[in-house]
Amino acid sequence: VVSDLPMNGRESPGIVTVVTADEILESGARDLMQILQLIPGFDFGVDVEGVVGIGVRGNWGHEGKVLMLWDGLEMNEELYSTLQFGGHYPVSQIKRIEIIRGPGSAIYGGNAEYAVINIVTINSDLDGVAVDAEYSFYKDATASQGVSAAFGKKWVNSRLSFSTYQSKFIRSDRDYVDNYGNSYSMSNLSSMNSEQYRLDYSYGKFSIIAFHDNYKLLQRDGYDEVYSQAYRSRFINSAINAKVEYNVGKWKITPGVKIKFEHPWYYNSEITGDSFEPYDVTSNKNLAYVNYIIDPTKSINVIGGFQYYNLVAIDHLENSTFTDGSKTFKNYNYGGHIQAIAKTKFVNFTLGSRVAYNKYCGTSFVPRIGLTKIWDKFHVKALYSVGFRAPSIENINLNWGIKPEYTLVAEIEGGVKLGMNSYLTANLYNVTTKHPIIFYYDPMASTDNYINESRTGTRGIELDYKWKAKKWFATINYAFYTTAGQNALDEYSPLNGENVNLAFPAHKFNFIGSFSLGGHLSLNPSVSFYSKRYSIASDQTEIVTTHSEAVYANINLSKDNFFTEGLTAQFGVFNFLDEDVWYIQPYNSNHAPLPGGGREIQIRLNYSLPNKK
Repeated sequence: VVSDLPMNGRESPGIVTVVTADEILESGARDLMQILQLIPGFDFGVDVEGVVGIGVRGNWGHEGKVLMLWDGLEMNEELYSTLQFGGHYPVSQIKRIEIIRGPGSAIYGGNAEYAVINIVTINSDLDGVAVDAEYSFYKDATASQGVSAAFGKKWVNSRLSFSTYQSKFIRSDRDYVDNYGNSYSMSNLSSMNSEQYRLDYSYGKFSIIAFHDNYKLLQRDGYDEVYSQAYRSRFINSAINAKVEYNVGKWKITPGVKIKFEHPWYYNSEITGDSFEPYDVTSNKNLAYVNYIIDPTKSINVIGGFQYYNLVAIDHLENSTFTDGSKTFKNYNYGGHIQAIAKTKFVNFTLGSRVAYNKYCGTSFVPRIGLTKIWDKFHVKALYSVGFRAPSIENINLNWGIKPEYTLVAEIEGGVKLGMNSYLTANLYNVTTKHPIIFYYDPMASTDNYINESRTGTRGIELDYKWKAKKWFATINYAFYTTAGQNALDEYSPLNGENVNLAFPAHKFNFIGSFSLGGHLSLNPSVSFYSKRYSIASDQTEIVTTHSEAVYANINLSKDNFFTEGLTAQFGVFNFLDEDVWYIQPYNSNHAPLPGGGREIQIRLNYSLPNKK
């Protein structure tokens, strides 16, 4: 994920976390959020209209600051560059999750400012059948029900696979109460329905992926006050990625095209007197690229590429246009990136950069440099990276003078192997975002806007201890951040003198384990501790609410080869302490915290059968 090369995590020039398929399956996780919440520095907050987004190292990363790739397909929508979490992605189809905790813009571009989540699925090499079915329930409501199915077949020089995912979740079985005292039960009014289809085909060095995602979100929480009824927004993403590989001498050259059609935040039906407004804008992105890899010598590796895309958005609402009076928004972007890794007996050097030109925002340049060293049981990394966020369609539409924001990140990591099966890693980081793009609501004009603020950021430490044997594994991680020494923006601050941002705890501790009980039976607990968090209501005066420390505990019992080879049966309890779960708005916009679910009981069956050779 950091280098386009298979590399040991100790020498990889980035702060990297890898989650394997075995770890995902044993945990019993039914949702991608449950996995990412256990990553150091990762957490979630509420945006608007029931959408929950991601934060990284105490910073709100929802709009275009975190890139998520699903086998190379970008999951960020193009209008606001957001990701939507909750009952959305089939975790049973995931083979591996590779995460950069830090900028990835030098390789991946303008949505990889704070982090990159690179998901590799089983579809890419499936040769057989994989089916997963799960059902879970709260005390008085069904929490989730989902079915995932995939089939793949390999021949001598080709392969074909098809997969689908159908699910129905609810966000919570609790009541949502806005800052005016209005409330409603979320048991029947917070559904998240996902419908996905995917087709993969390859012949020789040619491969193509066709993907369709229809995510439906029922919500009544609105921008600040409870609506009189629930509205169902849709997020539609259809994408194609086709590429072919050529080997020319020492060069591996990969030209390809990516086509993406989207219809996010879509609602165009009746509204009964609420402040909620119809939204019907589509976007079409056509991207062409050429990537290359070359090893000039045994100790030097160079990767790079060139990209061009054009982007067209259309407002389909009658009597509605973009702010320039047009029904159509057009943009284009082109650029290139390069990264070299040189291995010496003293230290490994990494040097990379990206240059991109955007029709509206001009030229962006971001460098990265890294030094890594392994000796015996120890390793050390010193990294400096610049990430950037390119303004999205709606950022530009609401402010035609908006500029890209830049994030400067310095990181130092050290690690030591403590025995045959255990490893301890610690890293220090300093994140400074210059000219951050901030959502701003003008109450006088009753209009939304985006502006460039001065700067913001966090600094902190992350610790990660892993112990893994043949039948046992355990991970303990701890993350701390502070805004001390950085410019704490009023839009993100609880305004109470604490050196934290809204929504995200300064201290977070995770434990994940799997313990064999014999007879293909394993016990898999996970525990998360959150320090105090803060939310703020700002209708007339700022009212700060403190959310006390919380412990969230899950346990999953897993039985492999249940009655037949390849069948895994699981019984799990999530949030078995029945703690209050809060998704807090990480910016000051008067949205009350959105409740998550209470105690949840899950039953799951997972079946995998490879083709016989």
